Amino acid sequence: MARGRRRIVRREWTAQDEKELKRHSKKKTPVTTISKALKRTVGALRQKARHLGITIGHRQRTKKLLAGVDLPGRGPQARSHRARPNHRSRETMTALSQKRTSDALANMSAFSRLADLDDTHAAC
Repeated sequence: MARGRRRIVRREWTAQDEKELKRHSKKKTPVTTISKALKRTVGALRQKARHLGITIGHRQRTKKLLAGVDLPGRGPQARSHRARPNHRSRETMTALSQKRTSDALANMSAFSRLADLDDTHAAC
């Protein structure tokens, strides 16, 4: 006998469900655990949490586990794991912008000199 698709059964959110979702949010429970406890999909939980104005599925466990651990090559002022490796500082970006502007002005002046030369040759 072939298995069919699971039938989607929609259930209304009760006040008890909302309270439990808020409680899990405060405890910073992973979304998959909440999903199993409330017997709802991860997407449904995220939508309801957004509607209630709460956050779920916090990923701060690694920070707590690594608190006080000195990793090689990373000082106390280390950036988060989300920092882009090729991130440029504001000063570098300003210098690049100024260089591009000066290059553009140099190109424009060279172009205008060529245009002046063309005008003088056309007059002859």
